[in-house]
Amino acid sequence: MTLEAYLHDWVLLRSAGIRPRTVESYESLIRLHIGPAIGDRKLGKVKAKHIAAMLKSIVDDGHARTAQLCYALLHAALRSAVEERRIERSPIEAVKRPKHRTTRGKAWTKAQTRAYVTRDPRAQASARMAASHWDGAAARGDMRASMVRR
Repeated sequence: MTLEAYLHDWVLLRSAGIRPRTVESYESLIRLHIGPAIGDRKLGKVKAKHIAAMLKSIVDDGHARTAQLCYALLHAALRSAVEERRIERSPIEAVKRPKHRTTRGKAWTKAQTRAYVTRDPRAQASARMAASHWDGAAARGDMRASMVRR
């Protein structure tokens, strides 16, 4: 049995206990990432170096979070394969989980915001709406502050 076939069976057997969106996500990871890279290997012939190379490729493409999800899926599925005695040892145990760091964007300066808003009419409307909301929130805050002081 190939890794890809086992993963599809594994997802199918567990689909009753998990949300439909999770099943879709698993199937997508198998179809788009795991299957094309290492899915044709026999379940017992998948090595840590194959998994590590696949994950590195995904990370190098700029998709570290996807690599983490593939890792988690393979970790759970291969653990089940060991429990079912289909394989003796899970090769993913020798692979490090990929790291993913969220990057926070820098806030725009007033000049950058003004340049953007003046170029895009939709942004102008959004900016006006945000400004009116902010003004209303500030007024409500002032009123609440005066009520607290009494």
